[in-house]
Amino acid sequence: RGGRLHAAAAAAPDTAEPSPREASDSTGATPPKARPRKLSYKEQRELEALPGRIDALEQRQATLEQMVSEPDFYQRAHTEVEKVLAELTNLQAELETAFERWAALEDED
Repeated sequence: RGGRLHAAAAAAPDTAEPSPREASDSTGATPPKARPRKLSYKEQRELEALPGRIDALEQRQATLEQMVSEPDFYQRAHTEVEKVLAELTNLQAELETAFERWAALEDED
């Protein structure tokens, strides 16, 4: 059985990409080595703190969304309504930024 597999592999045309050594020989340039960068101490602390920060932002967002969904919310003073809606918009942007930063730090880790 093993002999048949080796014979079939030898008979199959070579469609694989050239090895990095072969690629460097044909182009004259060596491919860059992908070496993951370690997180700095500060980045590690930031990564550890992000889940808590995101949780707090989501809780505040839920509170504001609950306020906005109340039937009498838009009956309040215009300045108060504007203030809550602006804070909700800012929270959504801040949450998006925090999630993007978390993903970026996770990719580097």
